[in-house]
Amino acid sequence: MQFRLKSLFIVVLLVAMGCGVLVALPDWLSCVVLSVVVLASPAAIITAIVYGRRAVRAFAIGCLASGGWVLWAAPYYVAQVTLEGYDEILNIEPEAATTVKIIFVVFYGVLFLAGLVGVGVRRLLYQGCNGIRPPRDCC
Repeated sequence: MQFRLKSLFIVVLLVAMGCGVLVALPDWLSCVVLSVVVLASPAAIITAIVYGRRAVRAFAIGCLASGGWVLWAAPYYVAQVTLEGYDEILNIEPEAATTVKIIFVVFYGVLFLAGLVGVGVRRLLYQGCNGIRPPRDCC
């Protein structure tokens, strides 16, 4: 397997940003950043389905089919938690913040694995031994 240097740098950047948000930032700021990610995720998944090609589209469909639909209810929950009071979010308990971080990592891990399954299913279908060819508009 060969990877482009640009791809490796992007993966390292994303892992470093994730570790920074989960470990280095204060609890209240990390919960705010995770809330923003949850709010932006449905738009990113739908955009990848509409405008993505090949494996990107398959990955996004896998994410949406497995649990991405839960993200549509997440903005209401995030708004309820963050709008209760500004003083409350600055004094968040460490146990609550740790629980939020663990739930975030597990849920997005499941979405990532489901996206990889979608890419795998696409590869199995278009291997050529079963006669299925990809549509012309997506390749």
